[in-house]
Amino acid sequence: MNANIYGSSRMLYALVGRGDAPRALGRQRKGTGVPYAAVLASAAFGFVSVVLSLLWPRTVFPFLLNSIGAAILVVWALIAASHLRLHGPSVRSVAALTGIGGVLLFMLGAEASRTQILTTGAWAAALLVGARIRTVRRARTAPGTDPLPS
Repeated sequence: MNANIYGSSRMLYALVGRGDAPRALGRQRKGTGVPYAAVLASAAFGFVSVVLSLLWPRTVFPFLLNSIGAAILVVWALIAASHLRLHGPSVRSVAALTGIGGVLLFMLGAEASRTQILTTGAWAAALLVGARIRTVRRARTAPGTDPLPS
């Protein structure tokens, strides 16, 4: 648990540094430099997850497991798509995307994981749209750059 809180809080702190997370999570303890707001947010998320898992043991834990599996597949699909875009088509990137797509379709066909895969897909789509909007806004407001065409 300590390693997870350490890792997730440092990840949040790095996201704050890049401007991808709320600034409030970047507050640090004076003298030690510990990002205490990110540590507290990570611990709170873990605590809420444990409480929900105790209240609904047959629902929450399987949901989290399936969601993590689908999220990992989405991350790998984005990595393969990025490789495909940056380096052009290759047998490996196309095979990886095809395999990931097949696993996602299999998960979609299985009733036990259908809700999780749809939820993960909706979150991934929302995050991609949000990232695109943010990229366009940053490009328009960056000093010394021309606004993007409408």
